[in-house]
Amino acid sequence: IAFLYTLAISVMAKSGAELSRGNVILLYFAGIGAIMLWRWLVIRLVVRASKTGQVAARRVLLVGERAAIEAFARRYQPWNLGFEIVGQAVLQSNGNLEPDLDRAALIGRALHPDDVFVILPWSDTETIERVVDRLMTLPVSIHLGPERILDRFAKVQIIKVSDMATLCLARPPLTFLEV
Repeated sequence: IAFLYTLAISVMAKSGAELSRGNVILLYFAGIGAIMLWRWLVIRLVVRASKTGQVAARRVLLVGERAAIEAFARRYQPWNLGFEIVGQAVLQSNGNLEPDLDRAALIGRALHPDDVFVILPWSDTETIERVVDRLMTLPVSIHLGPERILDRFAKVQIIKVSDMATLCLARPPLTFLEV
């Protein structure tokens, strides 16, 4: 687009006579090639650096039961996705969550994560609500960890229809309109 704008301005300003058409076309294709090569190289370097821990895009605190956190880390290997796990706040399943929630909030304040992943079964809505309510005071993004069923679907979206939010797992082919 920038090339086309420059070409249009040079034609309107009648300064295109000094430019060789061959040189302009060569510059255009060489520039596009150089930009594509540079982009490919930068992406490769950033991916390699994030996998080796040299670059961590997001600092993450995991909150949930110990077995669920371990399963999450084993399955998704967040360190390969550019996440650095800075801490874990383990919730005990003894019924009294208050001390665990207090500890999770303290850990969140001390470690300054960018994101908090709540690793609990989605069916445990009461516990999820209590955890989220306690962590809302932290200046972080709060994510509900993925359920295993979501791994089967390529493009999962949350769709909001008025006051109702749904998790859209699949759509018919060639569906372009949002609900």
